[in-house]
Amino acid sequence: MTMATTGASDAPILQGAELHRLVPHDGAMRLLARVLKVEGAAILCEANSHLSDDNPLRSHDRLPITAGIEYAAQAAAIHSSLTGDKAEPGRGGSLAVLSNINWHVDRLDDINGPLRVGATQIARTGAALQYEFALETVGGAVLIDGVLMIALA
Repeated sequence: MTMATTGASDAPILQGAELHRLVPHDGAMRLLARVLKVEGAAILCEANSHLSDDNPLRSHDRLPITAGIEYAAQAAAIHSSLTGDKAEPGRGGSLAVLSNINWHVDRLDDINGPLRVGATQIARTGAALQYEFALETVGGAVLIDGVLMIALA
């Protein structure tokens, strides 16, 4: 990824209701708490929802690392909403392709402190978006990374 997730200022540039209107989900499925940085093709977000017992992605009393893909997809959706075609606001999409996924831990719910969720757009067409992503601890340990593609509605 081109945007380092460590060393970012902790002052959010977007949070609360302003952030939630950009996420294509409601309630507890809004996994990201704040946007820390947007620079061109890259976004850096932060999340605490991995520690919540009512996280809807939990299974068998744990949050598997595969849930990190949804965190990354939401960061990509927010980035696309902030930087995309203003003539088509709120255009929906679906996660279509995952590639080069590397997970470095088994679960997210035992990570203390916030998660940093970075995504960098590597391609955009009229039909799809492609992003590199990484979830890291605030200290910079990579938890999961890879590439995702979102098919636009």
